[in-house]
Amino acid sequence: MRHLLAGIDEAGYGPIMGPLLVSCVAFSVPEDEVLLELRDQWKTWGLRVGDSKEVYSQGGLEALERTILPFMALEGGIPGTLRELLLRLGAGVEEWGEYPWYLGEGPSLPWCLELDEVEALTRTLRASLMNGKVSLLAWRSRPVYVLEFNRRVQRGNKGWLLAHMVGQLLRWAGTRGEGSSMDHVDCDRLGGRKFYGELLQYCFCVKPKIQEETMKRSSYVMDLEDRRLTVSFAVDADKRSVAVGLASMMCKYLRELHMNMINAYWRERFPGLMHTAGYPVDGQRFLDELGAEMTEEIRRLLVRSR
Repeated sequence: MRHLLAGIDEAGYGPIMGPLLVSCVAFSVPEDEVLLELRDQWKTWGLRVGDSKEVYSQGGLEALERTILPFMALEGGIPGTLRELLLRLGAGVEEWGEYPWYLGEGPSLPWCLELDEVEALTRTLRASLMNGKVSLLAWRSRPVYVLEFNRRVQRGNKGWLLAHMVGQLLRWAGTRGEGSSMDHVDCDRLGGRKFYGELLQYCFCVKPKIQEETMKRSSYVMDLEDRRLTVSFAVDADKRSVAVGLASMMCKYLRELHMNMINAYWRERFPGLMHTAGYPVDGQRFLDELGAEMTEEIRRLLVRSR
């Protein structure tokens, strides 16, 4: 009996610039352990899956791309641009037209690696998944750009916004299953939140049964029309779950490419301007250096309200 194993994570919750990203990846597996076994195999080829902050700090954007693009290339080939990648992830790019730094198709991909290297890794990865009887069912990512971010937090707060975005992907993941009683979605814990029953009931219109609610893990079971679905929220889920790790890395990869576009736009106007990742202290330094260019309209497009 095969079952769904999906993971959800985010990147960009804390910065003052750039998009918030939430992603989900869903696998069809014969048993949960097979993905953990394959992860050890992938690591020998340089495909690392885990906490995106850790992977990025050790290998930069190249380390993220080395894993993300071969997985994306399994279906539909290697995306040639950031815009193509977003469209294949189900993310709308209509909002790009409102921002002067999100231009055209975005950066060409691969950004760091050579095309033939990604193609070779994709062939090896495909054979590995086939040997493990694992299928990558689907990816989904949702960027929340600054204008939408600010509109939404005015109606609630950042925590509410993140929970809402995760809820959208939970509903999406819940439709990917194959009717197994062992379908499971793992999520990284949303801040310090401990209780998720209300969120799950809102997403699935079914009252969840609590398995556990502790400071490190909250787990629930829901009997849906055609199957039983287990959902868990855990500290460091991106280190323990291959699906959550991949979702985390996709979010980080997308966010860094977006930030590169923002930096390139402003460095063209201010040669020598230091790159920023958009986090509060360095982000404020970046904004201060824009000086008179920081008009009210630019601030509206560039800076989050919270």
